[in-house]
Amino acid sequence: MIELKNISKSFDKTNAVKNISFSVLKDETLVLLGTSGCGKTTTLKMINRLIKADSGDIFINGENIKKINEEKLRLGIGYVLQNHGLLPHYTIEQNIAIVPNLLRWGKDKTDSRMEEMLHKLHLPLNLKDKYPNQLSGGQQQRVGLARALMAKPPILLMDEPFGALDPITKESIKKEFLTLDELQNKAIVMVTHDIQEAFELGDRICLMSNGEMIQIGKPTELLEKPRNGLVKDFFRGQKLQLSLKAIEVKNLSPFLEPSADRYDDAISIDHQSVWDILEILAEKPFCRLEINGELKKATNGSLMEAIEKFKATKNGTTE
Repeated sequence: MIELKNISKSFDKTNAVKNISFSVLKDETLVLLGTSGCGKTTTLKMINRLIKADSGDIFINGENIKKINEEKLRLGIGYVLQNHGLLPHYTIEQNIAIVPNLLRWGKDKTDSRMEEMLHKLHLPLNLKDKYPNQLSGGQQQRVGLARALMAKPPILLMDEPFGALDPITKESIKKEFLTLDELQNKAIVMVTHDIQEAFELGDRICLMSNGEMIQIGKPTELLEKPRNGLVKDFFRGQKLQLSLKAIEVKNLSPFLEPSADRYDDAISIDHQSVWDILEILAEKPFCRLEINGELKKATNGSLMEAIEKFKATKNGTTE
């Protein structure tokens, strides 16, 4: 759906982005990860032409964005900014309705869709008449996400969307993000410098440094098969925790002991990571997991053994 070919950008003779190429598929989240100044935000903004590339080409659904009217291009791309990016002199209702108004939606259609989005993002309807400065940081960020998703764009760009939030609010919104049905069937590109966040939210990660793409792949690939010492050093201090967040519990099912008895407390497993289940096991000795209709018993020890067996097969990939 999104394809970058040999994209470069310079500012005042400084190379911000150097010959970047990657693609993002429908129903995929690609995270651009790296330290400040590595070129990740510049790369993101070139996708919707907020910044124009000096060289190279960007395609959306096979069409070169140079040939697409800028307004039309941006109306088809949701954009979530750090610090929410809400207009302070607009009410919440006016902020969320910006894109539908530009698309000339009728009031009934806009109101219906707005009510749907507020409900999905756990925002009360009475917030519509308030202004951004009357909301909490978490509410502001949810409103920013609602605005970006209002017109059901097939592409979503997110620039450090959770960076300004306190740790508790950040964790709450990230969990909602992972389960929000509005994000299905979209090509998502997200920028972050938070390694843990990248591993929690990204289907693939593009690690950048000094404007260059150092390695791109699934989280487990960057951990287990680093291309060079730079990649290895970038993740070294958090490798164990990242590994636990990168491995989905459903992939360990063949290596977990079956549970003969069925209980109502079984946890239905979808995309939960090993880390998610270990957090539950911190408060009790074992738990039951329902994976693809099968009931499994998990303890700290059995999960660690299952990980080792899993890594011994398929070289630790989740394919």
